[in-house]
Amino acid sequence: MIYSLVNYKLGFVNIIRIKLLFLFILTFLFQACEQPMEFKRDNFLDPKYILKPSQLNFIKFIDNKFYLSWSKINRKDFNNYQLFESLNQDFSDKKLIYSAQNRQDTVFVVKNVYNDEFRYYQIIASVDDNVSIESEIRRASSFPLIVYCSNKNGNMDIFITDIDGENELQVTNSNSDEKDPVFSPDGLNILYIKQNNLFMMDKYGYNKIQLTNSIEQNFQAQFSPDGSKIVFCSSRDGNYKIYLMNVDGTQQIPLTNDAGDNTWPSFMPDGNRIAYVYDMDCGCDDIYLIDADGTNKEQLTSDCRLKSHVKVSPDGMSILYVDSDMPALEDIISFNINTKETVNLTNRGNTDYLPIYSPHGDEIIYQALSDTWDIWRMDANGENKFNITNSPRHDTNPDILYNDSLIVFSSYSPLTKKSQIFTIDKYGNNLQQITNDDYNYFTPKFQKRN
Repeated sequence: MIYSLVNYKLGFVNIIRIKLLFLFILTFLFQACEQPMEFKRDNFLDPKYILKPSQLNFIKFIDNKFYLSWSKINRKDFNNYQLFESLNQDFSDKKLIYSAQNRQDTVFVVKNVYNDEFRYYQIIASVDDNVSIESEIRRASSFPLIVYCSNKNGNMDIFITDIDGENELQVTNSNSDEKDPVFSPDGLNILYIKQNNLFMMDKYGYNKIQLTNSIEQNFQAQFSPDGSKIVFCSSRDGNYKIYLMNVDGTQQIPLTNDAGDNTWPSFMPDGNRIAYVYDMDCGCDDIYLIDADGTNKEQLTSDCRLKSHVKVSPDGMSILYVDSDMPALEDIISFNINTKETVNLTNRGNTDYLPIYSPHGDEIIYQALSDTWDIWRMDANGENKFNITNSPRHDTNPDILYNDSLIVFSSYSPLTKKSQIFTIDKYGNNLQQITNDDYNYFTPKFQKRN
């Protein structure tokens, strides 16, 4: 009996000891998580003490500056960060441009960056006992970005990437489709459509604002040349009308109030007048001009044929549009505003579509259908037509860089059933694939520059 009682007491004491030990271990682990880890030479190989590299985040280019940031090192024996820069991809000419002894200092701004250059950066984090580790080398770019849509995450999202396809960044991420992105004239903001409404964000996906708020369609939006206004088409009042609003979405006013539909608005270069299509009676379309305050409506064409994709020339002298009066026989038409002369620029008995002027207005880029869709160019008067892509794929949705040097387009492969983004120069050389995976990519646009 005495033996049993003593054995019971000893067992009870051991249980208490085990509980106290367990409580001590939990307290230690909690404090270790809350505080920066202390590095000791004798536990150097312990995984929880191994120094992890500080990584550079996506590098932004704004106002001729590169904005760099990196992940923080959370250890008591932290010594410093060293930021290195190189003008060469192999990092052969690297130089130290910044050093910080405070682990909280994880931001640096590189000033006096010129347009159209690449620079390369690496962050090295050091701790005591001469232990340091290097980040991956990250490239910064001041070349124009490319914006496009993709369904790689299920629904349609908007992405940006460098001009050669490096450093892709997803800039929208919601449960709804976000599509039809277009850069503002200064290249700082992106206008896009979500749930039939117009939204705007900065070029890196921040500061998103909803510009319109209706259950009806709001689309075909375009910035004014100075970027202060947005013209768009909306069916909020029944039929389609042309609306104008400030770039922040305020003062939304209808410019047209016709019985038929008004679509395809396009600003004149001075921003004071807007060209558009007036559908008077189920396909009887004509081109009109109207002042930006809704006055001085002027009819330009009177042939009553189906029209779309209106584009005003950079000099404001001509208007391009697509004549779709005959199914599968769409032609690109040029209308001279002064002489009222209309010229069929293609007229080849097939479909020519989505015309855009080159930056100087001396050439027109468009897509044309033969056996497949290809990207073509021609002089502004229709002469010297040239098949730029000439591929077995379907090449569509062209856009041209501000300096006239490069064309971006989407290309659908009948073999893979996927659409990818490519660039090419206007002479058909230097083809480069921008996206390359098992997803689809659409409607690419170059970043603009004033």
